[in-house]
Amino acid sequence: MFKCKFFDLGSKFSHHVKIYTDESKDGMRTAAAVVAPNFVKTVCLPDNASIFTAEIHALNMALDIIRRTRSKILCRFLGLFVKLTSN
Repeated sequence: MFKCKFFDLGSKFSHHVKIYTDESKDGMRTAAAVVAPNFVKTVCLPDNASIFTAEIHALNMALDIIRRTRSKILCRFLGLFVKLTSN
């Protein structure tokens, strides 16, 4: 059901540049990632960084993409894409 809704959203915003962010915490390790057309960036954060710090890092990376892009029509998807397509 969630996959259908996700792909439905993707089709509704097909004319937008899609930016995906994801954050992960496993024990002491924390990471953040951002994916957009022609752009992938990941960062490992210091040990014991919080998931909230990872979210802020991902948002900053997404904002950097937005500043660099010429498109004014953007759509940000939170970590749902990875979770929904990993099944």
